[in-house]
Amino acid sequence: MEFSTLLLGAVVVALVVWIIFGGKLKVSPKGIEVDTEGLLKYLREAEAQKGLAPEGNVTELEKVSAQVKAISQRLPVGTVLWIDDHPLNNQKEKMALAQLGLFADSYTTNAEALAALKTGDYDIVISDIGREADETGWDLLRDVHRLYPKVPFIFYTMNITDRARKEATDAGARGIVERPGELITLVVNNLRPRR
Repeated sequence: MEFSTLLLGAVVVALVVWIIFGGKLKVSPKGIEVDTEGLLKYLREAEAQKGLAPEGNVTELEKVSAQVKAISQRLPVGTVLWIDDHPLNNQKEKMALAQLGLFADSYTTNAEALAALKTGDYDIVISDIGREADETGWDLLRDVHRLYPKVPFIFYTMNITDRARKEATDAGARGIVERPGELITLVVNNLRPRR
C-alpha cells in the first residue's frame, strides 16, 4: 500500500476520533502523534469507574502514557474485537483506545464474536472471563486460538488470581489484566502487524 493511501486513511481516522471523542491525534509524514492528555483522561475515568485507586506518587497511568507516547509512531490504525456481556462497563477504555487510532467493535456473546472474526479483519481480541450466559471467555479463547491463532487474545477482568494468570497464558492468551493502563499497554505491545 502506498504511503499516500496510508496517510489519507490515517487522516480520516484522526478526524473521526476528533469529531466523535474530542481526541487530538496529529498525522504527519512521521506517523500518528497521540494526545497523551486525552488518553490519560479516559484512563483515569476508567479507573475511577472501576473503583481503582492510583498507585504511588507517579500514577501507573502516567507511566503508561509515557510508554504509549514513546511507541505511538509505530502504532497501526487497527480494530479491536471486544466481547463482554456488559459492554457499557468498558466505554472509557474504548475511548482511550480510540485516542490511539484503535477502534473497538463490541459483542456480547461468543457466537457473535466468532461470526465477526470470520467476516472482519481484527487486530486483537479483548474478552471478559465470566458471563451471565452459559459460556465463558475461556471457551472463546479456545475457539479463537484454534481458528485464528495469529490474532492476539487478552483477558480484561477483575479479581485476577495467580492461577488464572497461569491458565490464561497456558491456554494461549497474551495476558490477563484488570487495570485500564495495563490493558492499553498490553494491547499496544501485542497488535498484530498489518503488513
